[in-house]
This record gives sequence, structure tokens and C-alpha cells, in this order.
Amino acid sequence: MTNHEHTSRIRQELKDVGMTPYGFMKLETDHLPEIIHENEHIKGVVYGRLEDSLDSVMLVATDKRVLFVDCKPFYKNSDEITYQVVAGIKLSTVGPFAGIVLHTRVKDYALRFVNVVCAETFTKYIESHIEQGITHLEGRNISKPKKEPVYQPYKTPAPLEKEEAIDTILNTNTAVISTLGKEGVIYASVIHYVTDKHDNYYFLTKSETTKARNLSLNPTVALTVHAAGSLRSLEIQGTAELEKNTSIADIVYHQISSPKKYLEGKKLPPITKLDKGSYLVFRILPTSVRLLDFSKSSW
Repeated sequence: MTNHEHTSRIRQELKDVGMTPYGFMKLETDHLPEIIHENEHIKGVVYGRLEDSLDSVMLVATDKRVLFVDCKPFYKNSDEITYQVVAGIKLSTVGPFAGIVLHTRVKDYALRFVNVVCAETFTKYIESHIEQGITHLEGRNISKPKKEPVYQPYKTPAPLEKEEAIDTILNTNTAVISTLGKEGVIYASVIHYVTDKHDNYYFLTKSETTKARNLSLNPTVALTVHAAGSLRSLEIQGTAELEKNTSIADIVYHQISSPKKYLEGKKLPPITKLDKGSYLVFRILPTSVRLLDFSKSSW
């Protein structure tokens, strides 16, 4: 393929995803033939101003990756973002323009004054790509590094009936986590979590959230798990530490950040929409697990 054919193909694909004549005038558009591969195809594009800045930039979603492109006279810069680190996307519309926030594990890319048609096409493709990526991870189990000693949390001996009750409650995969902040102030929030075969609990948060700041001061946590409509709940106490095994953290991240069914419909979890720093995966090592069963007459 000649350079002219390559450029023409890229411009046609940009037109197909909604780029306007104004978009074709941007320096970022002229730079795309230099960074888009011949076997790579454009599936979405948005261009506008960076949040809290006058800089004009562009995000391009291809079938291989996402590109952040910023070009000025005598200056060209582009970031390559793999779909493995894309956490979610937020679209908001105000009048004739839209705002886009692309959430990734590295940083967030926020654009304003974006063309609405382009924004909707871009958002739809990113969301579909996230769902496809999550599907490929289904069935994968979290496992500890081979050389890491297996942590055996304390559990009061329980009959089979109680173990089955615990499994039923844990299938909810949502809980209230309580952390301790400065001056003894307790902070509680709802989280999604996953567990491994060693009874460790993993959750995803961001570095600038209240619970992340609290955990940097005091790793002690309490986790309350309750199955909706049930008289049974679990009270878990333990310590939380950053998960340093990147393969485990990656699986946890993808399982928790995947779209889920809520009463309001199938949506991305709230953590993907927070603008509070970079993503962190914590592992809770339980020191005690207590089953509360209020369906028993002894209560």
C-alpha cells in the first residue's frame, strides 16, 4: 500500500466514524498516518479540549489500541493505551457538545467540547471492547504465587450447613468495607470484591479515595457481606495490603471493573467512574470470619 493509499484509507475511516470537516483540519489528523499501522483500523475518534486546559487533543480507538494524540507546531506527542488497561468510559452531553472521560489504570483522559456523534460512536466501541475483554477472562481463577506461603485465616469450626450459608452469601460479591481514618473516624463504603481459594478477599479502589488514604495509615478493615433479602450476613475482620503480584491484580481488576447488572440496568461499576487517582488492588487477609444467622430461633 502506498503512502497516499494509506492516508486515504485512514481519512475514509475517520469520516465513517463521524469526523467533521473541522476534525480534518486538526494537526492530530495529519499525524495519524504516521502512527496508524497498515493492518490497523479506526473504530472511533473524539477530539476536543483537555479538561481545565485550552489544549486541543484527540483520542483514537482502533481495533488494536487507543491512541492519545497531541500535536502543536514543532511538537508531536502520542500515548499508546492498550485495552488491557482501559477501565471504562464516561459520556456526558451538554447542549451541542459532549464530554468524554476515558478511565485507565495509568491515568484518566478527559476531553470537553467533543462532537456528540463522534463521542457516542467512540463510547459504544470502547464499551463493547471492554465487555469482549472481560469475556475472555471468564473462568480464570485467582491463584497465589507458588513461592508465597499460603495464609490460613482463623475460622471457628462450622457444620456443613454453615459453610453452605457462607458460600451463598459470598455469591453476592458486594460488601460494606469499614476503614479507620485520622482521629479514629470510621469510614464505610460499598465495594465489589472477589475471593480466592485461600479465603482472601480482593477489592479495587483508587489511590485518592478516602479508604485508600485510611489504609495507608491503618491497614485494619472490617468487611460486612449481606445477601439481599436474607437474614444471614458475614462479618469479616482482617488487614488489607496492596497486591504486588501483577497477574493477580490484573485478573481482579478485570473481574471487578466489568459491567454488572444493577436494578438500574447493566452498567459499569461506580469505581470506574471516579476521578480520584490511579487504580489499586488490595488483598484482605482475614483474621476472623463470623456468620450471623438471624433466621435461627436462638436469636
